[in-house]
Order: sequence, then structure tokens, then C-alpha cells
Amino acid sequence: MRRLAFPAAALLVAVACSGGSSPILTTPSPPVGTPSATATVAPPSTPAPTPSLPPGVPTSYGKDVAAGDVPLDALVPSGASVDNSWYATLPAGDAIVVAYEEASGDPFQAPRGLVVWRHFDTVPPWRATFGLAHPADEGVLSIDAIVADVTGDGSPDALVMESTGGSGACGTWRVLDLAEGTQVWEKGDLCDAQVTPSTTPVGLTVTQSVFKPNDSHCCPSATRTTTLSYAGNGEWIVAERKTRPIG
Repeated sequence: MRRLAFPAAALLVAVACSGGSSPILTTPSPPVGTPSATATVAPPSTPAPTPSLPPGVPTSYGKDVAAGDVPLDALVPSGASVDNSWYATLPAGDAIVVAYEEASGDPFQAPRGLVVWRHFDTVPPWRATFGLAHPADEGVLSIDAIVADVTGDGSPDALVMESTGGSGACGTWRVLDLAEGTQVWEKGDLCDAQVTPSTTPVGLTVTQSVFKPNDSHCCPSATRTTTLSYAGNGEWIVAERKTRPIG
């Protein structure tokens, strides 16, 4: 399945407070006859790169208002309609996740996308930190999300499901670290399965139907439950796996 993903810069929080290089600091001139003092130069600040976003998505919203007061239409491409939204309170600032649909001449297919927005204490206060888009021919029917801490860092993440339908309720699942504006897990073309947040241990629970060669689609032979824990740097480990026969 062709997918356009647009990861954001993880260090966006550090950039907007600086309009350029840090000033050069020097010590006062020493009295005549004394050794010259050595000038101290502060290291220049390095602006964080602008995140790559789906076409038409604005990069910022300039009004410093609470998350619930941000107009969602201002966070998606012009002319797109907002399908759904989710809010999260992070240690470093609130976040808004917005799913949108663009206009299409086909009632059964439409371009869809998702954008993560973060509030910062600098100007501009609201900035897009992550985005992804699906062209109409990818057949994404809807985008849904659950906000929960699944990486175990104490900060809410977004567990996103992009549905493509079919008899197996197929789709792509992914985890977005809202604090960092990055994707840390993806499972594409997952059918006859469900992914939910796990609390003990913190992570993901993947429940899948297990079919034997002669099983009809209505009647799998077993259910396999796998619990995944985040190990950092995009790596997940299997904390537990159980297979239970059905019938």
C-alpha cells in the first residue's frame, strides 16, 4: 500500500525562541600592563528544521489560546473538512490531533490526512509537528485514534488506526509520540485484529484471529494475544504472547 508519511522534527520545542545566532560575550578590557583577557564566545544556536507536512497543512497558528479554543479548521488544509479530533495534556504543553478529509469527486474515495499540533511557550504558540496523508486511491475510509501513554514515558501518545475496510476490518496501525512529534511504531495491512493500549505492562496489546488452512473466515481456530513494550529508539519487545483455542 503506498503511503505518504511526513515525520516531524523531534526538537521543534527549542527553535522559536531564537531569532538568530546567540550574541557574542566578551570580558571587559583589562588594565594597561596586564595580560589580555580571552574573549568568551557563546556557541551559536542551531534552528530546528521545519517539519515536513502534507501539502496545504499550515505550519503554525498564531493565537495563544487554550487547546479547546483553537479553531480546528485552521489546523488542516484550506477547503478540507475535519473528521475528528483528540486532545492530550503533555508535560511540555498541550497537543491536538486532527483527522481531516479533502474534497473528492468520488463519494467512496477521498484524500485523508492527520496532523499533530503542539503548544509552545514561544512564538508562534501552536505549531504542527507531525503529519501524514493518504491519496484517494489508497482507499483509507476513516482515521481514528486513542490517546494513552503506551511508550511508558508518562506522556500521552496517540494510537492511530487508518481503516481500509474489507471483511477482516483491515487497516494500518501506528503509534505517535506526541511529545516528540515522531512515529515510533507501525503495522500495516493488519486484518482480523485489534490493537489496544496495555496497562500491565505499559505498551500495546495486539489481538489477532488465528486461522487453520480449512477455517472459514467467520470461524478462526484460535485467538493470539501479544503484549508489546517500548524499549526506546523505535524498538518494541514482546512482553507476553498467548494463544487460546476457540470452541
